[in-house]
Amino acid sequence: MQTPSFIFSVDVEDWFHSENLPVTYHDWPNLESRVTRNTEKLLSILDKYQIKGTFFILGWVAQRERNLVLEIKARGHEIACHGFNHQLVYRLSESEFKDDTKKAKDLLEDITGGKILGYRASNFSITDRAIDILRELGFGYDSSLCPVFYHDRYGKLNNYQIDPNADVIQLHPGFWEVTIPVWQIGKYSLPWGGGGYFRLLPYPLYKIGIKSIVKKRPSFLFYIHPREIDPGQPYFAQIPWMGRFRHYVGLKQAETRLNHLCKDYKFQPIKEKLGIMQV
Repeated sequence: MQTPSFIFSVDVEDWFHSENLPVTYHDWPNLESRVTRNTEKLLSILDKYQIKGTFFILGWVAQRERNLVLEIKARGHEIACHGFNHQLVYRLSESEFKDDTKKAKDLLEDITGGKILGYRASNFSITDRAIDILRELGFGYDSSLCPVFYHDRYGKLNNYQIDPNADVIQLHPGFWEVTIPVWQIGKYSLPWGGGGYFRLLPYPLYKIGIKSIVKKRPSFLFYIHPREIDPGQPYFAQIPWMGRFRHYVGLKQAETRLNHLCKDYKFQPIKEKLGIMQV
């Protein structure tokens, strides 16, 4: 059996970009930014364990925190695109999606002086038409598909045959989908790449899920947001319980669990995984 590989990824956005919170685009400039301090904390943890990862940076953040983008690059991590305004892809027209993505890609390439190959949709809200547009814009891969049967925010790819146990899928010559792992328990598919399940469940149980997943697929991709290791972020008590649970559960334990994860697995960025496959 092939030794599994492990991929580390970060969606670089601020705490108020979460779909769970009752704030709008117009509110963002007036709210306290915590993305730089939280991302620097993540960078320090990765340095401690000599881990390199892929950082999907929101254009809105990059425009205001150019030095943070340069710091991530200087520490040897892959820079990738998370769109500009963190909108759900399937709520955008084709032209709106193309303009939003191109704006972010151009900005990141201007800051870093390098080509941006990777994209991740906000809340994994990818669509078939978005894949076509990403190819038009010169991306080499997307990492947005979480092949679960149902999720109220995730997108779907209906025009492709997707094996839920496949970690990397060639959608077109020179263009790949790097999927978010799911743990198949009977007829249920649980999204297991990170987020709420990582923060909610005891780490030994989360690790059992990882072991089960890598028995069926060649690699495991982990993702995290900088806000997920920030228990001191502003608290919105008035939001519905589900949104409050999704956003705040496990924040106090997440940093400790992340240290355990980084100690237990040797992670790499997505570009290295794809480099092995000669992309």
